[in-house]
Amino acid sequence: MTIKEKMETLQKIKFDYVIEYNKAKKENNTDFIELYLKPRIDDIVREINQLEDLWLDGVENV
Repeated sequence: MTIKEKMETLQKIKFDYVIEYNKAKKENNTDFIELYLKPRIDDIVREINQLEDLWLDGVENV
C-alpha cells in the first residue's frame, strides 16, 4: 500500500470518527467522547502526520 493510499484511508476513518464525535456531543455524551473518540481521533491525526512526513521525504510505500 502506498503512503498516499494509507493517508486517504485514514482520512476516511477520521471523518467517520468526527461524525460520531459530533453526534455524541449533541447527545452530551462526554464520557464516550473523552474515553473513546478523542483518543482515537488524536491517534489517527498523529499517524496521518507521520505518514505525511514520510511522503514529503520521498518514501512511497509503507
